[in-house]
Amino acid sequence: MSSQYSKLINYLGASPRGIDFPKMKHRYVRAGQQNRELNPLVRLKLGTAILLVTASLALGTGERESVRLDDQEVAKPEIGKAWTVPGLEIEFVSIEPGEFLMGSFDGELDEQPPRTVILSQPFWIGKHEIAQGPFEALMRRNTSKFRDPEYPMDSISWYLATEFCFVLTRQERKAGRIPPGYCYRLPTEAEWEYCCRAGTTSRYSFGNADDLLHRFGNYCDATNSSHLPWIDRSHSDGFDRTAPIGSFNANPWGIYDMHGNVWEWCFDFFYAYNKIETTNPFGVLSGVKKVLRGGSWYHAAIGCSSSNRDGVAPEERDVDFGFRAVLAQHLIRKSGGD
Repeated sequence: MSSQYSKLINYLGASPRGIDFPKMKHRYVRAGQQNRELNPLVRLKLGTAILLVTASLALGTGERESVRLDDQEVAKPEIGKAWTVPGLEIEFVSIEPGEFLMGSFDGELDEQPPRTVILSQPFWIGKHEIAQGPFEALMRRNTSKFRDPEYPMDSISWYLATEFCFVLTRQERKAGRIPPGYCYRLPTEAEWEYCCRAGTTSRYSFGNADDLLHRFGNYCDATNSSHLPWIDRSHSDGFDRTAPIGSFNANPWGIYDMHGNVWEWCFDFFYAYNKIETTNPFGVLSGVKKVLRGGSWYHAAIGCSSSNRDGVAPEERDVDFGFRAVLAQHLIRKSGGD
């Protein structure tokens, strides 16, 4: 049996939030043995269990092969400073606490109403989308259709993206390189938009002009050969499908590819906004869809805006689905929803 599957089973134990996990155990084990996807309903139930204990998954149990790091003394993450994971060379940008207006006054209905969101704790976000090179080095597999070590992961499910963060957390915790109370995970939707906007209130982090997007992101423009009806034939970003990470201009906080290239999975279940000011939100406890942000090479410019969002079943693995990670505090819900 796959050690990764057995460890997750051993850690989760029995029945979080009423989910009959022991009865699911044999199906999860068999999936690990056969290296295949679980039945979508089973994966959804299991995903709910994983969601509820994500804050603790980082503790890790047992042994697992991982990327071997140098034995020499290495730096540790320091609040306020950029960080690079040794051996994997995944770069992270330091993000200070703050508040911003999340959503849009004139976007799609699911982007409204805008509300004030406060993020009270510092964290780090990936400078780039997770590339195939470090992903394959850590996970020993690659689900991407457009294969290249410098290209972002594509065709990845929410489950596998979450598993990558779990494995990375365990490796780095074992090496003593994770601050107390922190773990690697997917960003919450609020963390993602805060970093995408980077202090701006415009449609994009560079302003409101759609015709400037080709300088900042990979979307469906004249270089795209898909013959889609929404192709922007007036501009060219130089890439047909995905582009190597960091190929375009960064946003004001030095973060790349927040607009386009691949959709990025977020931690949250997809849910409707409300007007209530909220601190450190991460949505509702259950649902059938997970949030995707940022748009992709397949989409028109407006689909790559800072506030645009989509909800997709977590087992889906479309060719333009990717992710980036954050190093942030565990998510602990005190009461109620947001």
